[in-house]
Amino acid sequence: MRHPCLTYRVASERTGCIHRHQPQNLMNTKLYVGNLPFSATALELQGLFAEAGGVAAIDLVFDKVTGRSRGFAFVTMVTPEAAGAAIEKLHGHPLDGRNLTVSEARPPAERPRR
Repeated sequence: MRHPCLTYRVASERTGCIHRHQPQNLMNTKLYVGNLPFSATALELQGLFAEAGGVAAIDLVFDKVTGRSRGFAFVTMVTPEAAGAAIEKLHGHPLDGRNLTVSEARPPAERPRR
């Protein structure tokens, strides 16, 4: 069964989801990471973001039809300070020839029910 963020929960080289513990204030600690290379793994992101502080969860998003990475992820840091440090340190950071976009995640937009 797939995780709601369309990621894999198994720990493997091509893992899409790493969850440790959820911090109390998610919106201050949840980051959007865009412009990811399609070859990026959650383990690779975890190592990169751990340099800025504690990482609570990584949700690497995959297309549900093709199973291919969609080129973005959500990284939840343990503290708001670690999230700020990650934005400052990693926004524009090159990864496999692409410059990362790192910003505070926004709440999902309201969408009409189908």
